[in-house]
Amino acid sequence: MLSRVVELAKQAAEQTDIKTIAVATEDERIHQHAEELGIHAIMTSDECQTGSDRVLEAIEKTDPSIEFVFGLQGDAPFTPVSAIVKMVEAITNVPSIEVVTPIV
Repeated sequence: MLSRVVELAKQAAEQTDIKTIAVATEDERIHQHAEELGIHAIMTSDECQTGSDRVLEAIEKTDPSIEFVFGLQGDAPFTPVSAIVKMVEAITNVPSIEVVTPIV
């Protein structure tokens, strides 16, 4: 699943202003697999209760000045690239938007 989600992120990056792709995880196996895929991996605490908590911890460990972060869950391998692109465009084109969530 990680390979699939990383591929989605790469495709979305090609169509948007996404500059960096990274994996945040508490699991050493996932960390290793991300590195095998050539993706930067950030180890986080196993006490994160949500994916959002994990993303926040990863940002704090790397660069707290990052302007925005798009979190893709590793267990969402069927997220359409078009949905990712639309969310990134929304948050970059409308400065007043602070959070974007896809809904169907």
